[in-house]
Amino acid sequence: MLNSMESENIKTGRGGYREGAGAKPLYGEPTVNITFRVPESHKSTIRRMVYDYMDGLKKNPKNEPKQNIPEYGC
Repeated sequence: MLNSMESENIKTGRGGYREGAGAKPLYGEPTVNITFRVPESHKSTIRRMVYDYMDGLKKNPKNEPKQNIPEYGC
């Protein structure tokens, strides 16, 4: 009798698909990772430029692009 009670409490699955779970898309399209070499002395400046630019591309809750995209001349 003890074995039948134990088998009732054992979970058989390992989770599953949940609707709406996971990170939400920030830019309204698929993204990719890129890697490139920059001079060490310019690393923080270039990183800040890229992050500032990408923040300008993020969608607001109404799915309208933000208007403050900085222009770096690239």
